[in-house]
Parts: sequence; C-alpha cells; structure tokens
Amino acid sequence: MFWLAGFDTVYATQDAEYDRENGLYSIPSRFGVAKALWIARGFHVLSFIFFVCLFLVSELKWIYLIGVVIAGGIMVYQHAIVKKDDLSRVQLAFFPMNGTLSVLLFMFAFVDMLILRLG
Repeated sequence: MFWLAGFDTVYATQDAEYDRENGLYSIPSRFGVAKALWIARGFHVLSFIFFVCLFLVSELKWIYLIGVVIAGGIMVYQHAIVKKDDLSRVQLAFFPMNGTLSVLLFMFAFVDMLILRLG
C-alpha cells in the first residue's frame, strides 16, 4: 500500500498544476511538488520497513532479504533522479523502475519460499 502510494505520488507531481486549477485534491496539488516528493519518500520508507517486517514475522530467509535490499536501492534511485524543479525523469522512475521492483521482489520471495519448501 505504501509502495503504491509513494510511486503514485511521484507520478502525480506532473499534474500538480492541472489538479490545482481543476479543484482536484492530489497530494502534489495540496502540498506542492517539493513536499509531495518528501511525502512519497516517507511512503517508500514505510514500505521498506514493512518489507523488512514481513521478513521478521515470516519464514522467509536471506534470499528474500536480498530482494528487499535491492528493492530499497531501487526506491532510493527513483527519488535521486526526480527533482522538484526537474520532473523530466518521472517516467523513468515510474514505469520501468516500479515494474522492475515488483518483479524482482516477487522473484526473490518466490525463490526463497521454493528453497524453504524443497530444503
């Protein structure tokens, strides 16, 4: 939920002015692009914490944890390439990075669970 909210907030920064002019209450239109990017960072920090919590409360092992660390790195990279005064890289941060993150985290969790069941 927080991972989705984070990348959706980043994506919505492109439409902040339109949303504001048309009375839409998106996070970027309400708080501005700079604050929206900080809110998105907060959402992604929470999602990373919950990914780690899943590791702590489940039978998932180190393989899943490697995927979580890589996913965290992808989220950091997304925020590093999108700037409040330069949204030209939002498309790169949004589509390929989030697609990669979701598949990667699934694959690491799946392999971890497969090894757990076979081992």
